[in-house]
Amino acid sequence: MKKQSSNLIGQKFKIGQLVKEAPSFGRAKDNYAPRKGVIKKVFVKKNKIGREHFHYEVLWKGYTSTVERVQHRLISGDIS
Repeated sequence: MKKQSSNLIGQKFKIGQLVKEAPSFGRAKDNYAPRKGVIKKVFVKKNKIGREHFHYEVLWKGYTSTVERVQHRLISGDIS
């Protein structure tokens, strides 16, 4: 059995970059516009098996506090 190599993609977003929340699956994605915000902090967390994943603190437009999101839930976006 071959051991699968884990290739860390790397950090996709930088502090200050504009992002949108990736659409959810199901009917809800058609009914709601994606949230838009700005990256405020970047950090790496390890999961249960030791793989590293990038997490971001995002300040959504219209909110006063940041929310933590994992990299795969965010997409590059314009805040218009």
